[in-house]
Amino acid sequence: MQQPSPIKTSIVALLFIIIFSYTTADFWQAWKKNTGTPFTWDVELYYSYLPAAFIHHDLSFKYTDKLPMQVLENGNKNPKYTCGMAIMYAPFFLIGHKIAINQHSPLDGLSEPYGTAIHFGSIFYVMLGLFFLRKIALKFYSENITALLLIIAYFGTNLFNYTLRDGEYSHGYLFCLVSIYTYLIISWHKQPKYSTSVFIGLLIGLITLIRPTDGLFFIVFVLYGVKNKIDLKEKFSLFIVHKWKLATIFICGIIMLMPQIIFWKIYTGHYIFFSYNQEGFFFTDPKIWEVLFSYRKGFFVYTPIMILSVLGFFFMKKRIQEFQFGIILFFILNLYIVSSWWCWWYGGSFGMRALIETYPLMLLAMGAFFHHVFSSVSTSKIIDNLKKYGVITFVIICICLNMIQTYECKVGLMHFDSMNKKTYWQIFDEFDYESHEDYDDYIKSLSKIDYDKAQNGTDREDH
Repeated sequence: MQQPSPIKTSIVALLFIIIFSYTTADFWQAWKKNTGTPFTWDVELYYSYLPAAFIHHDLSFKYTDKLPMQVLENGNKNPKYTCGMAIMYAPFFLIGHKIAINQHSPLDGLSEPYGTAIHFGSIFYVMLGLFFLRKIALKFYSENITALLLIIAYFGTNLFNYTLRDGEYSHGYLFCLVSIYTYLIISWHKQPKYSTSVFIGLLIGLITLIRPTDGLFFIVFVLYGVKNKIDLKEKFSLFIVHKWKLATIFICGIIMLMPQIIFWKIYTGHYIFFSYNQEGFFFTDPKIWEVLFSYRKGFFVYTPIMILSVLGFFFMKKRIQEFQFGIILFFILNLYIVSSWWCWWYGGSFGMRALIETYPLMLLAMGAFFHHVFSSVSTSKIIDNLKKYGVITFVIICICLNMIQTYECKVGLMHFDSMNKKTYWQIFDEFDYESHEDYDDYIKSLSKIDYDKAQNGTDREDH
């Protein structure tokens, strides 16, 4: 008699996340109640290319004065952000447009059908990212560890917030693209193919188009399998052998960047145009400590479970040695770049949102830590159980903390950019303001930011 197949816990975890996300989406999102549209702040400019191109047929943006755009000398207006997110939104924009036609809603690109379609599309992209994260993790870890990583990725980090509350921002989309990209890195090195090269090139191009500094992810591809100097020489030889496939990656990457380059040339007169005005980096003054540990947006304060990923760096050699050097070097360089940006807290946000796209790599490192804890055997069973249950307890606490803090963001307790140590602990176990006096005390306790001083570099400190 054939034995029944064991339950694939990672599939159960993924299905649970998908069902939970789509059934609770209305509870977590706030834009229908607050603004009536998700197209505000950064999202407004990400999205602006689509109504301009498909509804108003005017990519010079002269048709509106409502968008916060730079007005050029030739009279055209230029969005601050590149068109990568608009490309990702496009399928769901078209779905929303069709629904708007059927419902006789305003066909302006901003009515409710467009917002709802984009919102559910944002959830779809994160679910797709988790699907590929599962495929990657199963190459190195057991079903149970993979399931644990999926639960942590979603419920234990601010990815949850940037799926259901602020899903239209770029971070969940980049999480998806980096997950697929990481999976293709493994596939390419197992069997280099032109088809895989095409997809890698398009993906790294799109990742760069959405967030130019994320072109740094290409380091992970270059250093995959490199463990020492000999491996580095062998990797160079591999690239020589497959030089035309490598050229295909670069060509496809450039092809993905071409829409923006063409847009810039037509409407600004330049092939490359810096659209951030006076904003920039302070590479001699990176705020690494603040990015990791500040109460304003500290990575390990608001997403403490990622401490396990850093611990995992020391155990990758046993399970994912191919990724070890690339992930660690990428993490260090990316942290330096993220910390050097003038607005190191990245404006209104929950936690350190600039690191969300690194989670597929960080979770692989975390898996190495879990494998070590759950599979290692010492001379004392008591010690082994203490380690295992201690880690599980820490994971549960971190997931509960993330969900509570996300809810605090939803109700306005967790301030979007002015948190400090006093305020953090003042609201730690609160779920709403008890009185107007409490709200006044809360506002007074915040550390307000002078953005002008931060931008010119005279005050980037964490007060």
